[in-house]
Amino acid sequence: MKQKVSDYIADYIAEWGIRDVFTVTGGGAMHMNDAFGHHPKLHCTYQHHEQACAMAAEAYARMDNRMAAVCVTTGPGATNAITGVLGGWMDSIPMLVFSGQARYATTVAASGLKLRSMGVQECNIVPVVTSITKYAQMIIHPEDIRYHLEKALYMAVNGRPGPVWLDIPLDVQGAVIDTEKLRGYDPQENPKEKPAEISQDIIQQILDKIEKSRRPVLFPGNGVRLAGAMDDFQKLVNILDALVVSSGLQYTPKLYIVEDSQPNAFATGRNPENAVICVTTGLLDKLSYYELEGVIAHEMAHIKNYDIRLSAVVSVMVGFVVILSDWFTRISFYGGSRRRDDDDNGNPILMFIGLIFLILAPIFGQLMQLALSRKREFLADATAIEFTRNPDGLISALLKISGDPNELKVANNATENMYIVNPFRGKKSSSSLWSTHPSIEDRVEALRNIK
Repeated sequence: MKQKVSDYIADYIAEWGIRDVFTVTGGGAMHMNDAFGHHPKLHCTYQHHEQACAMAAEAYARMDNRMAAVCVTTGPGATNAITGVLGGWMDSIPMLVFSGQARYATTVAASGLKLRSMGVQECNIVPVVTSITKYAQMIIHPEDIRYHLEKALYMAVNGRPGPVWLDIPLDVQGAVIDTEKLRGYDPQENPKEKPAEISQDIIQQILDKIEKSRRPVLFPGNGVRLAGAMDDFQKLVNILDALVVSSGLQYTPKLYIVEDSQPNAFATGRNPENAVICVTTGLLDKLSYYELEGVIAHEMAHIKNYDIRLSAVVSVMVGFVVILSDWFTRISFYGGSRRRDDDDNGNPILMFIGLIFLILAPIFGQLMQLALSRKREFLADATAIEFTRNPDGLISALLKISGDPNELKVANNATENMYIVNPFRGKKSSSSLWSTHPSIEDRVEALRNIK
């Protein structure tokens, strides 16, 4: 298909996904001004100064995590945009800049002479911006437009993102090309632009440093936004900071995220200074802000109420009861009122009592643990409402978590009592003697009575 280069550029960037062009019109970019301004999928914002164009594109990418285009004219129109491009370069902001240029035949590059300027309002801009862009190129041959467009767009968003710049002479902009005969760009030409895989050793080093830190400070870079994780990051930070203040805890719990589709969370740690809150990716994806706030508040309530320490103490006590029952049984069999007759080794009544005690003690101990676990869940729910003053958020979260059909792959019978909602979907949520959690219905009713 026959098409003018400027129209081809407009079509290509629109199909690629660019929707906004920040521009100042000028004679050196007249064909691109016309093509961008009349394209149905492109919205042009006309600025008073080229510096504002580049800065607008930078801010656009920061806020929306999408790349915008910039279109300026030749000479001072191009140099005016440099400050905004430098900002994008330093902060890894992708940006596609088009600059108009004098007709190629009248440029210094075409003359081969040691001139500083030749054409009308000419500035050889490519050498000027090469050090602050990932890719900068003057398009000399119209038939190379597809190659340079594809390469520029690829370089802008792959590897470490950054600005790219295409300088297009006036006669190239207005040239007619056959779009079926254009050569494309192969990303294999720039293998270094493929993101390097992060090894498990690096991840472990980071986790070790976090684990050893006493008063960690969050200092996130723009990579959080570039990774599309800004909402999750901001949501957790806001909730955690606000709840630390409202709960009166002196230390901010460490926060970990488990890759699992079931929404759930738990807290652990022997005291508030060493506490950890762990949430699943399913929790971040499926819960609203106030629901997530309720869940984090519930886990912080466990920390403030020393439930982890209490659980450990109860476990030790249950173990002690089992040891005591075993000791009593041994005494019944081998000690006490021993007769000299070797055929009579003990009191049969004491032996029977000891045997019953040995069987029932672990059962009663386990029942005591489970009852305590259920009571502490009620207490954590009530304490969470003291932090948030919003029972509806926690109620909605409990209903949503319990109604999720996904199984939590990392859970097991030894850890099921730690989670805010029983992670095993096959078990009925009833407040029986053998339940680790109260039923969701009972918890919701208790929360509604607080309102």
